Amino acid sequence: MPVPLTATDFDRLIARETARMSWPSRMGGIIRSKGKQKVEEGFQRIGIRMFPRMRNIRQQRKFNELHREMTKIIARSLSGCLHEGYQSPTTVARKLVNTFCHQLVKYPDFLHLRPFLHLPVDRQIITALTRVSRQVFERPMAEEVVEVLRNLSPYQMRWKKYEEFCRIANECRESLNRRHGAERQIEHVIDLNILWAM
Repeated sequence: MPVPLTATDFDRLIARETARMSWPSRMGGIIRSKGKQKVEEGFQRIGIRMFPRMRNIRQQRKFNELHREMTKIIARSLSGCLHEGYQSPTTVARKLVNTFCHQLVKYPDFLHLRPFLHLPVDRQIITALTRVSRQVFERPMAEEVVEVLRNLSPYQMRWKKYEEFCRIANECRESLNRRHGAERQIEHVIDLNILWAM
């Protein structure tokens, strides 16, 4: 590829670099090797087609609409590339889009998206949120939340369940921030990634 000169050249390179940096190591067990190339190509299409729109997003609802569009593009890229047991390209695509967006905000043009990012879903985050929910929610809400989280499968989650997961994650964030004596605030849902270290 020649040295980038045009905005499209830069967007293509940003998309390619971000796709490579956001590839979760565990994906090798989920996506066949030919799928990685197809996903990278899907993200390059996203870069060219959607980055101009992403630069102008200022509302959660608009980000969610774009997130859903990106997920559909990547899900199509994954068609026929998943290992046995992972029948839902949409759920796997959603995880890839979340990690892609998380990496993308390191570029100044996309930093404003940080408040709108979704928390990438995996078993570790679900387990950590379950532990936190028991500590920050009152009964019976804690029991209800724990039951919902216990029944989630990160790579088999339908949109409704995913939206429920996002709602619970945000409620956890708000509850953590309301704790008496909390010295730090968790500003955005994506910052719950620190729970990975628990």
